[in-house]
Amino acid sequence: MKRVARKIFVSGSSFIISLPKEWIRDNSLKAGDTIFCDIGKDSLTIRPRLDKANPRESRIDVEEDEKMLLRKIISHYLAGYETIRIPVNERTRRAVYNATALLIGAEILEDSGNEIWMEVFVDEKRFRVDDLLERMGNTVISMLKDFRKNLVEYDPTSIEVILQRENEVDRLYFLILRILKSALRYSDILEVLDLSPIEILGTRTAIKNIERVGDHLYGMTSNLRMCETNLMELEKPAEEAETAFRLSLTSLFKRDEAIARDVFAIADSFGVPRIKPAEMKDMVLVSGLMSGLERIVGYSEDIAEITLNLATP
Repeated sequence: MKRVARKIFVSGSSFIISLPKEWIRDNSLKAGDTIFCDIGKDSLTIRPRLDKANPRESRIDVEEDEKMLLRKIISHYLAGYETIRIPVNERTRRAVYNATALLIGAEILEDSGNEIWMEVFVDEKRFRVDDLLERMGNTVISMLKDFRKNLVEYDPTSIEVILQRENEVDRLYFLILRILKSALRYSDILEVLDLSPIEILGTRTAIKNIERVGDHLYGMTSNLRMCETNLMELEKPAEEAETAFRLSLTSLFKRDEAIARDVFAIADSFGVPRIKPAEMKDMVLVSGLMSGLERIVGYSEDIAEITLNLATP
């Protein structure tokens, strides 16, 4: 990107700058044409035309690996494609159906046997990122609360509900990420979202931390299910981890440095008692629970640091 300097002139009550001739030529502009300005707090971006998110279609190359095909479908979803054509066979078809369960708005419109037509019905302008972020965080908080309850009173039914909820966290994560990437690509979506590039970067990092907390809770809950017993010794640190995570989200939503300090204080004093299960076979499982709680507090600290970054002028 080339940088040029321009002086400001005054004509009547208007302030005027000249545009580089080569930019005018490269964009086929002439006197009388309309250009568009994106006005930021300390920047002004001039565009020769509005970028609009037009329907986009893609086709995925033949892929024999089921897991790799799922990853490719997700990447095309995140890139903002609305129509995705996917060659399949009997081994890889399941990946497409798994993708529709994982990606909000993705539907299969046609399965011809050797190719699937997937359509994504998502209007990025319809959603508020803050609302989706709050729903994602609240889902993880509910997982944390139920996990803590099961440390005191083990309930197999509740355990299964926690595991199911992790899928909803992933669905919201991919939707928010699609919206943020579209906002960076299309100015009309960015204008509706009313987010600065710094806020987009902070939100992108925050949702990754929230998603990681959900992943750890899934693994920890799976470990608890295999232990098939309560672990009351971990209830207190689990409560502290839950508090740290909840406060970190509150600090992010409110851009509140004081609340972020509370998260840092919990992280500095946090500790997990080292317990030895009665059965040797449960040693690795319990160790995973203890390290998982420490990681959750660590991710909470990361979110609080994002708050400081966004709150700093």
